[in-house]
Amino acid sequence: MAKTGMQLYPSPEELQHKFIIKGKKPPMGSDEIALAYQKAGPEGSKAPRKKEHKVKVSKNLTPLIGMDGCKFSMTEDRTPMSISSVNSKKLKKLAKEHKPVNLINYHKFHFTRIYPHAL
Repeated sequence: MAKTGMQLYPSPEELQHKFIIKGKKPPMGSDEIALAYQKAGPEGSKAPRKKEHKVKVSKNLTPLIGMDGCKFSMTEDRTPMSISSVNSKKLKKLAKEHKPVNLINYHKFHFTRIYPHAL
């Protein structure tokens, strides 16, 4: 029987003593993913330049990825096993923009990794 809705999440008992690997999965029929990063702009420029390059992903490692990394969005529909990462400063900003109950309801169905903001 296929799992649907909340059944897609493993239970806490099923996750006990296991590692969850977060990564990006390549599109079907490809073994490359595009990674975007920001590079400092020319001297005197305030705006960073966005760069993108492709990275090959081992087909042997792809099945091990338990959670698919994606950009954080409270409005876009995501798969239950996707995860996004935000820093604590952005989370505070989101808490001001949205009602706290909306954040709580969002995280009932979606994973988010929150890391400390650099000082």
